[in-house]
Amino acid sequence: GSDHLISKGVEVRTGAAATSAEGAEATFAPSVARDATPEQTAEAAARSFREETGVLVWAAGIGARPLVTKLAESLGQSDLRGLKVDKRMRVVGAEDVDAIGDAALSGFPPTAQVAAQQGKHV
Repeated sequence: GSDHLISKGVEVRTGAAATSAEGAEATFAPSVARDATPEQTAEAAARSFREETGVLVWAAGIGARPLVTKLAESLGQSDLRGLKVDKRMRVVGAEDVDAIGDAALSGFPPTAQVAAQQGKHV
């Protein structure tokens, strides 16, 4: 987690979106869900603020696509970050369905390199 970074004096922010960065300043706003209403988005924008930054490191997270979350939920899977697969990339609880890359919970990182390797097996 972020404990290591914090122990090194790095300020870690979660739940905030960097909406712009220019020169030595960045603008931040509260994060909103993908399905936020226009009113929620406007409220977050109204609460945005600018700050001077020495160094800005933006590390965006990976989130499951809504379709993948819905499929995992419909299969009764408890971890909705992706579809649980076996070692042959077959989706657990579904027939004739494979998943690779960031759609699959395979125990490997959801990177393009891993997806390319997984794709050779489906």
